Amino acid sequence: MAAFSYVIDNEHNGCDVKSYLKNHLGLSTRTIINLKKIPDGIQINGVHARSIDILKENDILSLNTPEENTSYEISHDPVEVIYEDDNFLLVGKDYGVTVYKCGEVEKNLHAAVAGYYDSLGKNVVFRPFYRLDKDTTGIVVIAKNGLVMKNTELQKDYYAVCEGLVPDKGVKIGNIALCENSRIKRRVVPEGGEYAETHFERIAFDGKHSLVKFRLVTGRTHQIRVHMSDMGFPLAGDDLYGGSLEFIGRQALHCKSVAIKNEALNIDSFHDTEFPEDMKKAFSRLIG
Repeated sequence: MAAFSYVIDNEHNGCDVKSYLKNHLGLSTRTIINLKKIPDGIQINGVHARSIDILKENDILSLNTPEENTSYEISHDPVEVIYEDDNFLLVGKDYGVTVYKCGEVEKNLHAAVAGYYDSLGKNVVFRPFYRLDKDTTGIVVIAKNGLVMKNTELQKDYYAVCEGLVPDKGVKIGNIALCENSRIKRRVVPEGGEYAETHFERIAFDGKHSLVKFRLVTGRTHQIRVHMSDMGFPLAGDDLYGGSLEFIGRQALHCKSVAIKNEALNIDSFHDTEFPEDMKKAFSRLIG
């Protein structure tokens, strides 16, 4: 059994178990029902509890979930582990690698992580919080149990090298939709599509390229690439959206850092990575 324990604070003194699970931990009604079906799935101070039971300050509420069997595809490609604890695994994704198995792409991060745990003799149920494009590098945050997926907030910082002098800072808002007769390429559309909002800040300029930091309000496919191309500043190496291959052979986009916040687990952490070598080599005047 996988156990998760929470010490009840004064704010939740007198709260019933169901309200605490639903409103504070963010668990769905279905998850709570499943916990109730498990023998000792919910306990207060080590004793079986019902969802209607009342919590008192300093009580210890424990949730016990059965270990799940996994049958993930396994590869033994190396995994760059940035950080790991009982709830999260942070790994670095290289370019040319998809997050999940996709078409004819040879390598995927999911199978490599499964191989990492297989080599340790561990059966871990895991799920990435988000995907990065095949040729985008950077941090991928992975949940090691279903409960942390429910109420974890992530703030990711992306960095890209864009062609031209990007404005100091700003916000790009533009709905994104697939281009006609394409399964991959997207464009900004005046009507329809999916709402997309990108905040950006120019960090440096070398006379030809800008190093730009991005924070996304939405997470649409190719969002940074589409928005910057629409503004006239395509990413270097992003030939799908008008970028030149002169300096680098893939879009110069990197998920450099992530802040993780989970109030129920008392987690408030920040993790940062270096730029990949190909970006540092191609744009040494921008990236130290």
